[in-house]
Amino acid sequence: MPIFGTLSNTVGTKNAVALLSTGSFCARTDTLLPVLDRLSGQLGTESAVRPLSCDGFCVREGELMAKFPEIQSVLGEKGAVRVLSNPYLVTMDASQWGEFMKFVQNAQPGDTSSYLGTVRLVGKCKKVGWGVCSELYRGASQHQKTRAGFEGLVDAYAQEAL
Repeated sequence: MPIFGTLSNTVGTKNAVALLSTGSFCARTDTLLPVLDRLSGQLGTESAVRPLSCDGFCVREGELMAKFPEIQSVLGEKGAVRVLSNPYLVTMDASQWGEFMKFVQNAQPGDTSSYLGTVRLVGKCKKVGWGVCSELYRGASQHQKTRAGFEGLVDAYAQEAL
């Protein structure tokens, strides 16, 4: 396993195992190793490994890396890594990305970071639509803008929509 040795020396054994456990990373190792090097230099090893441990990111790496600067400018480095390693977010189509970026640009950065911290809430927002979430956020009280409060708003909207 020469790739395991190379990865272990570059990112450490734990991270090498995480990457090699990702089927899409294994299938595209030749094209993804330069991405790992670039991200490691820019973000540090731990942050670089997170998106590359996500199958959805590995499959759409070229497209998603092109979005990285825009995401980073709005959400910062940690937020961008969180977005690019979230399986619900990396599978969005162009329309969903546009709505998502409008949502994060209009929401308070602390709120957005909190929302992106739970895969469950991100999945619910993707399901009802980021445009709807933008409207819900715009009309929400301060209490409703907490993670739990916003999740309640999204749940209530989803129930009404049924």
